[in-house]
Amino acid sequence: MVAHLAALIAIPYSYQAPWSYLETNAAGTLNVLEVARSLGTARVIATSTSEVYGTAQRVPMDESHPLHAQSPYSASKIAADKFVESYNLSFDLPTVTLRPFNTYGPRQSARAVIPTVISQLASGKREISLGSVTPTRDFTFVLDTAAAFRASSRRRSNRSSDGPSTPGRATRSRRRPGPTHRRTDGRRDRDPHRRPAQGRRTPKSTDCSRTRPRSVAPLRGSRVTPFAKDFSPPSNGSPIPATWRATSPTSTTSD
Repeated sequence: MVAHLAALIAIPYSYQAPWSYLETNAAGTLNVLEVARSLGTARVIATSTSEVYGTAQRVPMDESHPLHAQSPYSASKIAADKFVESYNLSFDLPTVTLRPFNTYGPRQSARAVIPTVISQLASGKREISLGSVTPTRDFTFVLDTAAAFRASSRRRSNRSSDGPSTPGRATRSRRRPGPTHRRTDGRRDRDPHRRPAQGRRTPKSTDCSRTRPRSVAPLRGSRVTPFAKDFSPPSNGSPIPATWRATSPTSTTSD
């Protein structure tokens, strides 16, 4: 069994170096599938992302929600998902695709929204600086995400299309909530006996550096060479020029 989690995930850099994301996320997944097929691997669990759905067209979002590539990163992950699906349908390779929604927990990258809020409050800031403050998010605790991978690895290896989380199908990582269980899609079951949390209300402001860019202006600190004049792939079979690839460090933690 192979659990495939390798990816470039920093969305802002995907606007600057889309070929790096295509090469790593889509072509890299294709490499994994080819090796798995040649070795007769029992199952490939591919890690997708909630970003493939883009801005919600309906709520709650489920596996039938339309795919919407709002960034080059999202497009590269959609391509990877479709490669996984095609190898299941074409070569009977047992596959499962998981789409975690905003995983959070211990040892998370400091760039993520929850550590960002905590670190700013801990430093004594009176106003929280975030990206866009209007979207809502479904947060999944890291142990629930890990449980989804474990459950997928234990499922029967037959090819099936009866429903989500079966081989060849994409699914959100979530569990059925119990009486006091925190839902893994970020919503807490209402407890009529629980008093609302008390605390001061902290104002929020928008940090434009954390929002989706309206243009492809180079990011601060990025050493990517702009390729606006010619961003098409080489037609002579030569590898993608190194200057088209992001050289700034990126995190590899789950979204």
